Amino acid sequence: MLARYSEDGIKIVGSMQCPFYVESALMHMTNEKIEVEQAPTGGGFGGKEDYPSIMAAYVYLLSKKSKQDVKLVYERDEDIAYTTKRHPTQMEYRSCFDDSGKLHSLEIDISLDGGAYCTLTPVVQSRSVLHCAGFYDCGYIKVTSNSYATNTPPNGAFRGFGAPQAIFGIERHIDDIAKFLGISPMDAREVNLPTSVSKSVTDAKIYEHKRVRDIFQRAREVSRFDEKYKSKKPYKGVGMALFMHGGGFTGIGESLLNSVVWLDLSNDGVVEIKTSSVEMGQGAMTVLPQIVADELGIPLEFVRYHTPNTKKVANSGPTVASRTVMIVGELLTQASQKLRVALGEYADVESYKQKVKEYLNSNTQNRFDSKYEKPSNIKWDEDKFYGNGYDGYSLGCYVAEVEVDPITYAVSVSAFYAINDAGKVINPTLAQGQIEGGVAQGIGYALYENIIHQDGKVKNSRLSDYIVPYASDVPKMVVEFLDTDAKAKGLGELPMDGPAPAIVNAILNATGVEFDAIPITPEVLESRWR
Repeated sequence: MLARYSEDGIKIVGSMQCPFYVESALMHMTNEKIEVEQAPTGGGFGGKEDYPSIMAAYVYLLSKKSKQDVKLVYERDEDIAYTTKRHPTQMEYRSCFDDSGKLHSLEIDISLDGGAYCTLTPVVQSRSVLHCAGFYDCGYIKVTSNSYATNTPPNGAFRGFGAPQAIFGIERHIDDIAKFLGISPMDAREVNLPTSVSKSVTDAKIYEHKRVRDIFQRAREVSRFDEKYKSKKPYKGVGMALFMHGGGFTGIGESLLNSVVWLDLSNDGVVEIKTSSVEMGQGAMTVLPQIVADELGIPLEFVRYHTPNTKKVANSGPTVASRTVMIVGELLTQASQKLRVALGEYADVESYKQKVKEYLNSNTQNRFDSKYEKPSNIKWDEDKFYGNGYDGYSLGCYVAEVEVDPITYAVSVSAFYAINDAGKVINPTLAQGQIEGGVAQGIGYALYENIIHQDGKVKNSRLSDYIVPYASDVPKMVVEFLDTDAKAKGLGELPMDGPAPAIVNAILNATGVEFDAIPITPEVLESRWR
């Protein structure tokens, strides 16, 4: 984080996901509106959502005191030790089901470890509740959820934001039911697929029921799950996870954000996107201009998009919650439609340029905006926590194949099938990259990555003792998208949700041992398997 000092004021520049969050935090501290600009950011995954506000406060105060530029850079061990992590979560499932595996009731208890301070725990908790039963058909669901303050560094946002923990719980439970009954995990899922009358955990109609069935069948075919499950080989296993992810803020969150986008039209026909959405390796600087260019029917080089500065762009909300393409992209579509109507008909680039000149010669207004309005079909009661918590859901059905070494007790993922339904895919190459990256992270989540606390402090704060997957740990993947909708759904967090339960279910298939906690390191496997 960097503070640029001048007598006219201090400008904050840093690696962040949410420039207006930082502006708001500094305003809370100073009662002044401080200019905040995102620096090129190589990755975020939630870790740069709220924490940059703390670093911005440090450099601002030091710069104001010293009257010079101040830069703060965390070393790797400081970063691991002090910044927020994923919430450790304990989930208990009790269910009533018949001989076919059909669920009749679910009782779920969720406990989240918030760490020393609250940060984002309440909204992580709400998302975990909304995802804890998946989209399975079940007549009665009761959920109890609590968050606890502990003596560790605070926990916050990490890709998936409560959903990976919840989905791990329900997907492991389904496989445990299948093992108890001696049936295939496929059959245990198929009998519980939603229908047109199924309700979610918050009593919302599951409109996605057909999409869920389609993606389930496609994953079953592509992976040849049934064949591999029946012809099991020693020390090898196959496992599945069927899941959903709500895009955007939970409940009334998007309405409270009140997001706005601007499109500014220049005399030369260039359209500039002015939003607070940041590029952090996920492709926003490519996809958002694509959306505008496609809607206007102009070449991509006529659309510009810079790293956001809070003095120069509209507050379109934070770059979190798989909302950038789904929410901000839709607002840009609406703003582009307003611009196209204003210009009138044009057939090619030259006629487009001519229309721009004609319009700007007779109009002083060169800014076209759009403001978020909650879709009328989305009903949510914040007080009762009932209704449809998200504007839209993306779906995934992932299948993992694993090999277990009987001597070293190491688990390797030998093949992976990731079938996704994220509605309209704007850029297939970037979308595939999102899935491959998410699966790689999910492998780390399942098998390697483990924060160890001692007396409230992080004990393993270096990459020498905090293990992440190498490229050699990531198998070749089959990635598919089912193009089921004219509108884009959230994609950033979806691929983090499915790998861990699919891998752990595959380990169950390979070893016959039920593992209900991750990561499954060789030490954990040895202690349970032999």
